[in-house]
Amino acid sequence: MANKFHDFDEPINRIGTDSFKWDYEGENGKHNSVYATNLASLREKEKKINKDMDDLLIADASVKKLTVNTLFERYMATKNIKERTKKNYIRMHGS
Repeated sequence: MANKFHDFDEPINRIGTDSFKWDYEGENGKHNSVYATNLASLREKEKKINKDMDDLLIADASVKKLTVNTLFERYMATKNIKERTKKNYIRMHGS
C-alpha cells in the first residue's frame, strides 16, 4: 500500500497499485469514500453520486435513519404537483 493516508483536500487518492478512492462529504456532513479499480469507473461513480446529491436523492448512508415522515417531506419538496393534489396527499398522510 503506497498511499494509505486520507487527504480530504485532494478528493481522489491512489490506493496501492490497482485501486482508487474518492472522498466526499455527504448530505449529513459525514465523510464518505468510494472505491474503484480504475480511474474511469471511479469518475462514473463520482458523477452519479454528485447527480444524486444535486437531485436531492437519498444516499445509501442516510437510508438507515430515514423515517416515513422524512421521506414524505422530501417527496413533497421535490415534486411539482397541483395545490389540490398536495392538500389531498397531506390529508391522507395525516401531517
